[in-house]
Amino acid sequence: MDTPELDFRRFVRLSLATFVGVLLVAASFNYFVDPYDLFGAPRVKGFNALKPTAGKHIRLSKPFMVSRFSPRTVIGGNSRPELGLDPLNACWKQADQPVFNMGIPGADIFMQARMLQHAMAVGPKGDKQIFWGLDFMDFLDRRPEQNDWTSWPRSTHDYEKSLAVTASGQVNEKLPWNRFKKYATTLFSIDALNDSAYTLLSQGNANASTRRRDGFNPARDYIDAVALEGQNVLFRQKNRELAKIFARNDLSLFGNGRQWSHEFETVRRTLEYLKKNDTKVTLFINPYHANYLALIALSGRWPEFEQWKYQLQRLANEHGVDLWDFAVFNDYTQESLPVERNSKRTLYWFWEPAHYKAKYGDLMLRQLLGASCPEQDSRTVGIRLTSGNIESHLEHERDAMALYRKLQAESIDRLEAYLPGKAADAKSIRLLSPPPP
Repeated sequence: MDTPELDFRRFVRLSLATFVGVLLVAASFNYFVDPYDLFGAPRVKGFNALKPTAGKHIRLSKPFMVSRFSPRTVIGGNSRPELGLDPLNACWKQADQPVFNMGIPGADIFMQARMLQHAMAVGPKGDKQIFWGLDFMDFLDRRPEQNDWTSWPRSTHDYEKSLAVTASGQVNEKLPWNRFKKYATTLFSIDALNDSAYTLLSQGNANASTRRRDGFNPARDYIDAVALEGQNVLFRQKNRELAKIFARNDLSLFGNGRQWSHEFETVRRTLEYLKKNDTKVTLFINPYHANYLALIALSGRWPEFEQWKYQLQRLANEHGVDLWDFAVFNDYTQESLPVERNSKRTLYWFWEPAHYKAKYGDLMLRQLLGASCPEQDSRTVGIRLTSGNIESHLEHERDAMALYRKLQAESIDRLEAYLPGKAADAKSIRLLSPPPP
């Protein structure tokens, strides 16, 4: 006859075995569904091919994704190039491939730079190249009084534990252990289990948000948003957000009257690192819809915008890399919104003022790669900036801004209304003198 003590021991063993079994089943489910593409599990259509929750954890997963992909060409930046430059575009030559999109939504300049360092460290040796998309807003520092580039970097960040090299370019000796911890915590995470279940249930949604294996965001979540609300709503929401940011007095390109910043120092040091590692770099300024450009002017930041381009061109010239400016007025960036407020007609080139579609990115790649791409519009959408043409180019854009204000008075009035307080008069836009060399 079993004693109470024996029954208790049997109960403990059974409970422990059940607990361990449940953990192993949950971990196996998380591994094979792989909701963030962290483990590189095979993607099976109808099971885990789409990754609807990957976007929430992209800073965690992309360093792992790019390590498995081992690219020869890397696209870097924030969400704009992540949505806009497709690694599967026909413009890429065989020598460019494989191509990985390392764009990180919401990433500041330092994170963008660190992700590019990592991507180059894990890629194949020799004949590597980077296309780095830069964004004006990422250089508007929210701590201008602390913008001391002499102490670089400002601090370390948790995401850097998963990167192959340190900011100074040294091998991260703790990487294997840090990766093991990331794997383990994700495998046994309740949040990951919930995301795995959601991933499984979302496979029937053709417009479910996802990230491809090459890091590209096909912008499926925008499709549903446009279909539900119309593109006018997306533009109004984004324009209000942009106006609020550009009107902030605590944001500055340099701060304290200085002509340099931590962000520019980050670009400089990254270019030096990449040059030492025989990596070809092409910098480009992301395109914006004309509404975005107008808000820069109406908020009084156009002189800063020009100063920013001047400094980038000088950095590019000093390090022997190309800089392309796509933040310009042209027929594409001035694409008109539907007149009807609730119209479901979509714009061809832009999702909203800050994010361009991959169709526009295709036109950019034709210029960036100097390639004759099949079935593409041959008109130019940007210009390669040099010390010889930057002044005339900026003057041309100033004139284009003035013309846009004149021809789109109703749109300008609406944008101006989004700005808190009295907006600057766009007619008074003037060029700041370039900083001393």
